[in-house]
Amino acid sequence: MTYQEVMDRLSKGVTAPCYLICGNEPLLTQRLLKQLKSVILEAGTAEWNEEHFYGENARPQDIVVSARTLPMMARRRLVIVYNADLIEDPDDEMVEYVGRPVETTVMVLTAEKADMRKRFFIAMKDVTLTCLPLRSYEVIAWIAQEGRGCGMDLPKEVLQFLAEYLGNDRLLIHQELDKLALRFSQAHPIPSDITLASVKQMVGQGRHHTVFELIRCLGEKDIQGAMRLLVKLYAEGEPPLKTLFMLTKEWRMMAMAKEAIRAGLSPSDVAQKIGLKPFLLKPFFEQLKKWRAEEIRRAFDLSLSADAQLKGGCQAEAFVLEMLVLDLCGRVGDMPYTASVH
Repeated sequence: MTYQEVMDRLSKGVTAPCYLICGNEPLLTQRLLKQLKSVILEAGTAEWNEEHFYGENARPQDIVVSARTLPMMARRRLVIVYNADLIEDPDDEMVEYVGRPVETTVMVLTAEKADMRKRFFIAMKDVTLTCLPLRSYEVIAWIAQEGRGCGMDLPKEVLQFLAEYLGNDRLLIHQELDKLALRFSQAHPIPSDITLASVKQMVGQGRHHTVFELIRCLGEKDIQGAMRLLVKLYAEGEPPLKTLFMLTKEWRMMAMAKEAIRAGLSPSDVAQKIGLKPFLLKPFFEQLKKWRAEEIRRAFDLSLSADAQLKGGCQAEAFVLEMLVLDLCGRVGDMPYTASVH
């Protein structure tokens, strides 16, 4: 089954008793689940007839018991199992259920990487939906379609810019188009003459941009600049743990890039290997030149240590991140404590 086939059937109210949604396309998964909920659940009883499980800590027998439970004051219930590829030994009970599902339940499983050699996933073969990434030649048409869905008829030069800038990440495309629609919706109706210059001003000014700038400041040992960006992230409501996650992810990408360059790979091959977005290609490699391999390793180690402190909960989250910045800049003793975000 394809994404569009399932959506077309759901628009007619036709459902299968089970679904397995495979792939790392969160936007498509979100839309499928939203449509399934609207078709299956009934107003007033939805919260009683929807149950969620997570494969990393769910027991197969509990999932099956939930799926076999009769709906409460409704015709059907919905059971969603996230990360089904992490369920420990799902073979027996769940295979039996898939062979004889309950008519009043729709069970939906999501899996980024389902091992189709396992009995359970083999049993789900006929109800498996794989959400494939956009191919390069599909990106412009997808952006145009999504833009029209937001009420914007984007000109060709804007579509080409967005395709080059955002790549094939559907979720990122969705977020940026939402931002553009919100900006342009202040004019009623949305102007038909949306220009490339106006789009360039709006796109890419989000939190990832701020984290990228933070790493630039750290590479230049600019403590004041790094602290200002931290305060900006706090003000935007970015959780410190997520900021740290994004920093650690960036260090990992930089380390992989350094290793790939030493192995003789070209910049475009390196970008593909580490999953770098097209719009970050030039600034990423410019920034990479400012970091030695040992500095990246040190930054990664310090970030792991900060992660342990954040999760331990013994120190204020903002303080942990500020100390990380000072440690990375190597001037802990030279900077007075000035942040006022605790």
